[in-house]
Amino acid sequence: MLLAANKAGLSACLILKIVPKPREDMNSLLTLLMVYCLSALAVVGQSNVSSGRILLREIFLSETVEKQISLLGELKGRGDPLVELGLRAWRAGEIFIFELNENTQIPFVLVQDKSDVSKLNGLDINTNQLLNDEQGSPLYFSQKDLNPLDTTAKTRKKIKEILDLGALESSDEQTRLNAAIKLGDEQNIDYLETFKNRTSQETSVTVLKVLSEAIARLNVVSTNTLTQIAGLEKLQKLRAVNSITFLSQVGKTLEKSSDPSTIKVNRLLRSTLKSLENYQTICSYFGTAFRGLSLSAVLLVAALGLSITFGLMGVINMAHGEIMAVGAYTTFFIQGLLGKGLLFSILGHPVSLPGMAISGIAFDISFLYCIVASFLMAGLVGLFLEHTIIRFLYKRPLESLLATYGVSLILQQVFRHTFGSANVQVDAPGFLQGSLVVNDVSLAYNRIFIIIFSIFVVLLTWFILTKTSLGLLIRAVMQNRNMASSLGVRTEQINKLTFALGSGLAGMAGACITQIANVGPSLGQNYIIDCFMVVVLGGVGNLVGTITASGTVGVTNQILEPWIGAVLGKISVLGAIILFLQWRPNGLFVTRSRNLDN
Repeated sequence: MLLAANKAGLSACLILKIVPKPREDMNSLLTLLMVYCLSALAVVGQSNVSSGRILLREIFLSETVEKQISLLGELKGRGDPLVELGLRAWRAGEIFIFELNENTQIPFVLVQDKSDVSKLNGLDINTNQLLNDEQGSPLYFSQKDLNPLDTTAKTRKKIKEILDLGALESSDEQTRLNAAIKLGDEQNIDYLETFKNRTSQETSVTVLKVLSEAIARLNVVSTNTLTQIAGLEKLQKLRAVNSITFLSQVGKTLEKSSDPSTIKVNRLLRSTLKSLENYQTICSYFGTAFRGLSLSAVLLVAALGLSITFGLMGVINMAHGEIMAVGAYTTFFIQGLLGKGLLFSILGHPVSLPGMAISGIAFDISFLYCIVASFLMAGLVGLFLEHTIIRFLYKRPLESLLATYGVSLILQQVFRHTFGSANVQVDAPGFLQGSLVVNDVSLAYNRIFIIIFSIFVVLLTWFILTKTSLGLLIRAVMQNRNMASSLGVRTEQINKLTFALGSGLAGMAGACITQIANVGPSLGQNYIIDCFMVVVLGGVGNLVGTITASGTVGVTNQILEPWIGAVLGKISVLGAIILFLQWRPNGLFVTRSRNLDN
């Protein structure tokens, strides 16, 4: 190998024509040395890969299991994808031996022919080339006529160990993380040195923490008391909540011992376990509060429109939840057209629309377009309802409640006949997948987006209501409809625009819901009661009250549900709101009005 490196270095020098003459300057010498070293390193790396394949071929052709296992141990750290392919194929029973002649045997795997997928070629594991006959034509095989190379339980276990340990050296961080978690859970003392060596090379903080936790676990099950204590202290320092089950099992074993040193370790173990459980409870509380905050954000966007329309028109719109579903189904519809296609029905006739097969960042950005489209579609539906039904029911809350409840039932049936009664799948864009972990509290990106988006919607609504002429007219009609009308305000047009605005906000809330909940015909019924609770608790038509009430209802629901159940949790929140309204009938914040009827 060194001879090959020397030859490669000299060849590179000759090719680049930089061999120094006797009196050339120092720069030429340094250049020569650098090229020489790089060439040598390249040959050494290539030799390492090549030797791995040769060793793998020798393993396949070995006659005894003991020799195979012995040679398998030398494959660690080869870093050759073809070697990994060969090991995985052997473990799955997909390695075959081709006898070219009496003295030549070639291990291979079956691969599909590029020109005809119904035919199977043989891929030489050693050369990464397809097998050919003496005339140079590709050889084709039938899997049923081949006998795979046998494996035993010992060889499969060794192969698994090599593959798992090899994954720790992958260039992909997620692959290393998965391997560290998997190997750490096995608690194999043979991996201890590998974990320690890997911690000195690891660059990812997340993977490094998992490796350190795995080392601490192995130390806890050690026979040395000082090592056990060090392991427990490390787990407590790392706040390794994933080790709670492990420590509980170890604690049960230590309780059976009467050895003084074991009793000391057991005492420290119980203290560590209690500390980790308390920390897990705190993390769980903050995680639940965060989920409640994201739910509050959805309720806030949905309740904003309901608060405005209810305060302006005195209409109890029970179809507000179905308008949210309009936004959710609009997102599903557009995503299907841009993606893989769409299947729905019109008047009982199935309709299939091909998709544009958009993927990548273009598909991810399309979700923002879906939000805008949901606002427009829901706004149009609200405008249609106002023009055909709502405008006849102003200041008649009971009649409006019955009429809009009937509309909600009709819209649910429309959803069922158009998209089916089952839930539909809305894919999350790439930038909303995954989560941000802060002190073991997982903050999902989709929920972070919803919270930020709700803040944007609140600011935009506040700007419209306080800084635009439309907002001035809306507030004027809300405070005193008759006075505004006598001053020339066209209250009917304001009603239409306001109802369309409120419906559009509900549509955007529906688009956001697709990222955290199922989309189905009954989607709106799951949120309409909460929306009304937010509106009544915050104060009808009050923006600050709606924000405060949505946060209260959403977070309280999420905190109570794990303790007393979803149904009982909602009942408890509703009961608390009823009691509160007995004390403050107008809600948290009362909207000032010049109307004598209020």
